[in-house]
Amino acid sequence: MAGGGTVVIVAIIPAAGKSQRFGQNKLACPIGERTVLEHVIGSLRMGGADLVLAVLSPENAPLANLIARTEAVPLVLDQPSLDMRATIEAGLAWVATQLRTPPQAWLVCPADHPAIAPTVVEKLIAAFDVGPTNAIFVPTYNGQRGHPVLLDWQHAERFRQFSRSAGLNQYIREQIVVEVPVDCPGILWDLDTADDLARIQALLSSQIR
Repeated sequence: MAGGGTVVIVAIIPAAGKSQRFGQNKLACPIGERTVLEHVIGSLRMGGADLVLAVLSPENAPLANLIARTEAVPLVLDQPSLDMRATIEAGLAWVATQLRTPPQAWLVCPADHPAIAPTVVEKLIAAFDVGPTNAIFVPTYNGQRGHPVLLDWQHAERFRQFSRSAGLNQYIREQIVVEVPVDCPGILWDLDTADDLARIQALLSSQIR
């Protein structure tokens, strides 16, 4: 989608929370030939994100080596993040200072959602291309909202100035939202238990990745 090295769509993966599951960091848990985090990065890149930025806590710093083997960029925070909002804002600050020109839009995708298909990202970007610039684009499956979400870059500064007592979900609820129906239940599935892992493995094995 971008040409000449220009970043049009940037994806931010907040990965600064505690993520121990199954006796290991769940983001490094293998699903098939790739880890959870690699599945997330792969879907974002294949779906059309020009740059994927994974924001890591110091605790998750070992994941930087894994990320470096992909087409994503690791950002390791100096201190543990206070919350998801702080993690996202750290990513936005990096984008604002490191890119020569601002991107057109940014995606936010949780690190523990490995069953999101690349087509979900494609549909969000397609909707963004023809939709109102002040809207936020959210995928839905059977009427339920899921991840990732796509926002015009103008929302980056608005979100930073939004009430400090609220997070991204509350910010989205107060904006114009365009729902984008997708045929992917994985937009609703995070990875917290062994049952979650089995369900996600079954879905991914049925998809052509």
